[in-house]
Amino acid sequence: MKKTSSLWKYEKYFFFLIVFISLLPVISSKYFPTIDGPAHLHNANLLRHIWFEGNTTLLQFFDFNKELNSNLVNHVWFAFAGLFLPSHLVEKSILIFYVIALPFSFRYLIRNLPAGQAGIVDSENSGKVSSYLIFPFIYSFPFCIGFFNFCVGLPIIFWVLSLWFKNKNNQDIKPTIALTCLSTLLYFTHVFNFLLLVLILFFVILKQAFFPPPAPSVRGTRFELKQFIRPAIMFLPGMLLFLSFMLNNNKFEHEPPRYLSNEKLTEFIVELTPIITLNKEKEIIFAQAILYSICLLVVLVIINSLRKRKEENTKSSWFWFVLSLIVLLFYYVSPDWLSSGGFISIRLALFFFLVLIVWIGASALPPIQLLIPILTIIVTHVFFVNYHNDEAKVLSLDAEEATSAEFMMEENTVLLPLNYSDNWIHINYGSYVSTEKAIVNLDNYEATKPHFPLIWKKGESVYDLMKHYGDKNPPCTEIANYENTTHHKIDYVSRWCFTDDKNDSCSIETSKVLAEQFNLVYESPRKRLQLFKRKNKDTPLAPL
Repeated sequence: MKKTSSLWKYEKYFFFLIVFISLLPVISSKYFPTIDGPAHLHNANLLRHIWFEGNTTLLQFFDFNKELNSNLVNHVWFAFAGLFLPSHLVEKSILIFYVIALPFSFRYLIRNLPAGQAGIVDSENSGKVSSYLIFPFIYSFPFCIGFFNFCVGLPIIFWVLSLWFKNKNNQDIKPTIALTCLSTLLYFTHVFNFLLLVLILFFVILKQAFFPPPAPSVRGTRFELKQFIRPAIMFLPGMLLFLSFMLNNNKFEHEPPRYLSNEKLTEFIVELTPIITLNKEKEIIFAQAILYSICLLVVLVIINSLRKRKEENTKSSWFWFVLSLIVLLFYYVSPDWLSSGGFISIRLALFFFLVLIVWIGASALPPIQLLIPILTIIVTHVFFVNYHNDEAKVLSLDAEEATSAEFMMEENTVLLPLNYSDNWIHINYGSYVSTEKAIVNLDNYEATKPHFPLIWKKGESVYDLMKHYGDKNPPCTEIANYENTTHHKIDYVSRWCFTDDKNDSCSIETSKVLAEQFNLVYESPRKRLQLFKRKNKDTPLAPL
């Protein structure tokens, strides 16, 4: 018995080891490419040149978003880090933070739930083992698609909930200030995260007000009203910002809401799609092993709860199960695309599973019952990490090639990227060509959205001036129309994964224009990136 007890002292080192293993795909290659990552890097690079280096030339193309919208944290982070780090390390810094913060914040939350605060040895050890449930959700679909703001918000949600439960009976001002700062910071990661936290704490407060645990405290109206004072304070800045966002967002034209079918939504759940990222055929085996282990734990929690149904901790833990069902309800009734944001369903599916594993952790199963399912999850996660590591190395080589031509371009020039790749991860690889210098990259979808810091000036967006440029592969170009309308010359054109056998009308016309007006000045060793420079190019754009 004593040997078993002493082993728990070393458990934290094993947890550290799994965290380190989880970092390998991020740190073992130069890049960890995602879909939106290159676009985030490019726009943060523009912000760095404008904010910190006084570049006013870029303001000929962009306006600042006047609203303090969400999706801001990673842009500010990247812009500041870019002052002293190269772009690949700038991106890597936030990825490392996320991979470390998510498991530790989840572990902290489990420790501060009622079962973890009870001081019972089995409950404490159960919380330690249950904390390994978070690892398979690190490399989630939102993370691998490049939703960095959303992902950074997840550990903040866990920290806010941890502080809430830790200080639920502490009416000092310091916890309230900390909770207010964190919840406001959460808004600036993503409005979706903020609203999810509001939803969770709303039901937490209702439970505390109407179903308080047995205690000598008075259950009068005054006590119940106090439950709402702290959340009213902590959510006030974020709610004001959210209302401002809604008013500002309505000024933009948006597509109507789009919904996924119930069959597709159910498929997302039964296949654990939130952790399927790059290739379903290769990854489904990992997802199924993890899903079956979670299902086994759910069965064990139900059996254990029926046996100990009169215990207060058991009653309290069921709140998280009910909350997961509420999230699941929102999942089935919410659109997948609303206003200017998409992939809502996959985020809600991910959050359903996160709340579900919080329930498992809050249930304080005996460690011996947790052992086999958790070991299965850990082993599967390690193999899954190895898969991600191998994929990241291949994609990193692509990213290194995609960035290789930036040294050939001058500051304050205009670049038109052309993407011919059929790899969906390469969608925004054209942005990798402009993550260090002050280059206006015309393929900048972020500047068309109302929730990012920079917005195209009216009449400057290439998507409005070149039909089928951003929504067609091979892309069509209308360089003359763009230049005549905006009075800006396109100084460079890059082509990614172009092959000479392209015989469609758009490719033929583009090749003709490039031959007449541009010179090929760079071709990468694998010949997948070409850079063309305008003949007799004038001097770069002058500052305002």
